[in-house]
Amino acid sequence: MKSRFAIFGLTVIIIWGSIIQCTGENPVASNDATTAGRSWYQQNPLPTSNTLRDIEFIGDREAWAVSNAATILHTLDGGLTWNEAHAFPANAENLCFIDDQNGWAVGENGMIMHTNDGGRSWREQNSGIDSRLTATSFIDHKRGWAVGIWGVILSTSDGGRTWYRQREDSSSHLKDILFIDEDKGWAVGVSWTMPSGAELLYTDDGGRNWTQIDAGIPSDLGESYQFVTADLWSIAAASHEVITIVGESNQWTLIGGIRLHTEDGGETWAVEFTDVSHYDVEFIDERLGFIAGYAGIINST
Repeated sequence: MKSRFAIFGLTVIIIWGSIIQCTGENPVASNDATTAGRSWYQQNPLPTSNTLRDIEFIGDREAWAVSNAATILHTLDGGLTWNEAHAFPANAENLCFIDDQNGWAVGENGMIMHTNDGGRSWREQNSGIDSRLTATSFIDHKRGWAVGIWGVILSTSDGGRTWYRQREDSSSHLKDILFIDEDKGWAVGVSWTMPSGAELLYTDDGGRNWTQIDAGIPSDLGESYQFVTADLWSIAAASHEVITIVGESNQWTLIGGIRLHTEDGGETWAVEFTDVSHYDVEFIDERLGFIAGYAGIINST
């Protein structure tokens, strides 16, 4: 089960009435850090102000986060301080650690990075594609999957040394993938062929075959709230049977959130619309779960 969602306390330190002499570190406006008045240095937030794409906790205090500018951040104190740990060949979108030593990161240009030493070093794996990968899911050290734009689904059975293309569909973009065992898996995203606009795929044979699922998302909520499209962003499981999917809904000019929930392993789905877009859902255990969304709003169960 993924565990990449966490809530941090932020500490802000403001120093008034003092001027800090520029050094040769961290220039953000000039390549010449010695030219007085022509370089500015980032003071807060540190170590980066780049957009953070994903976070993965591998213990109570240790976590990894990926950001734009192809960087990966690391903390050992529960997020109080972060350090840039490595530079990737491209921006990463998603992280998956199966223990404190073995993890994968996927992102732009088909990039897949792997560490087997707790992040001290990362090695690029050959995905065989050059389009953006958005998420990855591993169930052990060997078996894993990755999804991306144009409906691509990749799989590996040897820890990523070789990746195989299971599916590709130019009519969809996939945003997240979740396998609950070696056979049963789900992938979610956006589709241009489904009436609801939502892409929901299911496999019961390890990904050799994928079935497009209609979760019963309505196409019309009434005269005042005619439904247009849904975009599914994230999926998480509290157990083999209890699964939640979240995303964004567009009802004409009104943009809100959508939640899909099943308690029978996907046989039936309950659909709920909310006022706020949802971008990530995670379960810490069989009862405790969080949803992160627009404007920093967090829901919990």
